[in-house]
Amino acid sequence: MLDRQTEALYYPRPLLQLDAIESVLCLAPHPDDEVFGCGGLLTQLAGGRCRIDTLILSRGESGGAGSAQQTAAIREQESIRAAQVLGLPTPRFQDFVDRELSYGEPLIGVLVDALNELKPQYLLLPSLSEPHPDHQAVALAGMAAAQRSAYPQTLLFYEVGAPLYPNLFVDITAVAALKWRAVGEFVSQLGMEAYDAHARAFASLRAFGLGPECAAAEAFFSVDASALKQNGAAAATPYWPLIRARHQLANSPQQMPLVSVLIRSVDRPQLVEAVASVAAQTYSNIELVLINASGREHGAIPYPAQHLALQLVEPPSVTQTGHSRNRAGAANLAIDAARGELALFLDDDDLIEPHHIERLVGALLSKSSAVGAYAGVRVEGPDGAFQRNYDLPWSRHRIQGINYLPIHAVVFRLDRARQAGVRFDEALPVLEDWDFWRKLASQGDLVHCPGVSAVYRQGYGESGLGDPDHDNHWKTWHRLLLERYVQNCGAAELAQTLAWHAIELDQVQVRLELFSIESQAALKAKQAQLERFSLESQAALHAKDEQLEQFSRQSQAALRAKDEQIERFSQESQAALRTTEERLEQFSVQSQVVLQSRDQQIAQQLAEISALTERLLQSQTELQRVRSALTWRVTAPLRRARAWLRSSRQ
Repeated sequence: MLDRQTEALYYPRPLLQLDAIESVLCLAPHPDDEVFGCGGLLTQLAGGRCRIDTLILSRGESGGAGSAQQTAAIREQESIRAAQVLGLPTPRFQDFVDRELSYGEPLIGVLVDALNELKPQYLLLPSLSEPHPDHQAVALAGMAAAQRSAYPQTLLFYEVGAPLYPNLFVDITAVAALKWRAVGEFVSQLGMEAYDAHARAFASLRAFGLGPECAAAEAFFSVDASALKQNGAAAATPYWPLIRARHQLANSPQQMPLVSVLIRSVDRPQLVEAVASVAAQTYSNIELVLINASGREHGAIPYPAQHLALQLVEPPSVTQTGHSRNRAGAANLAIDAARGELALFLDDDDLIEPHHIERLVGALLSKSSAVGAYAGVRVEGPDGAFQRNYDLPWSRHRIQGINYLPIHAVVFRLDRARQAGVRFDEALPVLEDWDFWRKLASQGDLVHCPGVSAVYRQGYGESGLGDPDHDNHWKTWHRLLLERYVQNCGAAELAQTLAWHAIELDQVQVRLELFSIESQAALKAKQAQLERFSLESQAALHAKDEQLEQFSRQSQAALRAKDEQIERFSQESQAALRTTEERLEQFSVQSQVVLQSRDQQIAQQLAEISALTERLLQSQTELQRVRSALTWRVTAPLRRARAWLRSSRQ
């Protein structure tokens, strides 16, 4: 063992070979982390043949002075402008809630899909040493996604809010001015913190030891994806996990508590829905333990094996033990088979909402002395109709007197239950869960998480719990368990419990009386309001009637005026029509006189034309006669010559 080591071995400063990088995916919890953490590296890669994708997981709506919507829009545009300054493609945005990013299937699923789509060689993500809780959640989820996917080959953790323990550096001196310009685009953030000075300080710090020519650098912790898959998070935990361990923070997904979901199955058709509700949980580290309580071979169980472990436990057969396991016995088998630190019972006909386990685990881990945490449960009938909610505050005295915790309402510390020997009483055919909660409550309090996140569906079972004529009717066994409690507890404890219930009943009565008084007062106020409304309505109606009467009078006067106007127009039109007819008659007479004069003129002209025609015919006859006589004389020599020719030929 050595007490010291040289910086060359203890704190090496190798440079990342940029020309070997072909594709990267950068994960940013908020708009600006991609620039503050690794903007210099991305800018240098953009100048080569590397494909660059940036996925911003929230829109940073909590980091501004305006409304969440305004802040989100401003910060999104700031990231887009910064990418343009650096010569990077426009980033993609997701809609996870700012400051509520958490390790779980919704976030892991988005990252797995992005890795499978883009197939990056390198994955850039924030370091687990980051102070911001969103950065820590993205680091854990990014590691889990990388373990599930064939991509990337290498993970590069970057720093934004706190230094990490680096094993790789990038000299960004040549592009530092561009990075500071891009940092300057985040105006909404620079007014809240001196992020530009912070980023410059990091760049100056990381340049130290890289030579006098290096004025600015970025630092990373590099992990081969194969090492991460083989060794888990230990491959990505050089120094800061020790600090995280002191604060009881997880360094890997596997370090989150394993929750065993315990189902006593009688192979109902509703089991498929119950298992699906477990598979849909936002909390990731879950195993499903299913006890076959059907008394026969269990049917196939559909479940997503890629992220939900399942073990089917077959109880010993009747021939082996001489008796069969009842509900309580099946529950004890489930406890024995479970591997988790925490557990939740779920009947095969009930459901849990996606965030049920996550919120209960968070509440339970926040209070180390608590043995369990429970949420509200909605009770529905077989038709899905609402019946009631179980969502009362925690009271040790209340749980001793009545069961108000449906079995799947509670996530409990299974290790504490085992250590205390808390088990189900197999002599109880019903109310075995109430008896279990009473025993568990003797080891510590339960944390109440107000709000319904589970569904209890009545009517599918055959226990007889709600049948007054059945041996398993709840009142019989409720009384038995109360008698057992009275026998086993001391007088002081019994007095405290009875006093609590008496006071609670009295307070309930007071609340009912106050509610009745308030309801009556509210009813009187409503009646007075209705009376005022009625009077106001009547007055308004009377005013409307007067308005209608006035409108009717005005309309009748207007109609009479219109009738008079129409009558005058009719008389004027008739007079004008008569004048027009007289003019037409006069025009007709004048036209007939003119036509007769025209007819006489035409007859005279026709007679003259006829005389001229007759004289023309006579002239033509005379001319024909003259032409005929002249022709005979002229053609006489020709006739004699023709006769001579004929005689000479003969």
